[in-house]
Amino acid sequence: MKVQLRIITEIGEYVGYPLDVTMEQYETIKEKSSKYYEEGGFEMITADGNWIIISPDIVKKSILKIEIIKDVQ
Repeated sequence: MKVQLRIITEIGEYVGYPLDVTMEQYETIKEKSSKYYEEGGFEMITADGNWIIISPDIVKKSILKIEIIKDVQ
């Protein structure tokens, strides 16, 4: 399956690079994301290949969405 992380914040929306994962890896991502707010900042590779680091203050006011995608353009 292919998944993509999307972070929606007050200052913008950030879309992660699409990842091919197994069902086991998907479950691990879901488990780790449950600590998204507790662990402070967040880092990811964006869909355009850039690396972003989001500060803990922004993370507190954001939404992390893990999307299962079928086609990536």
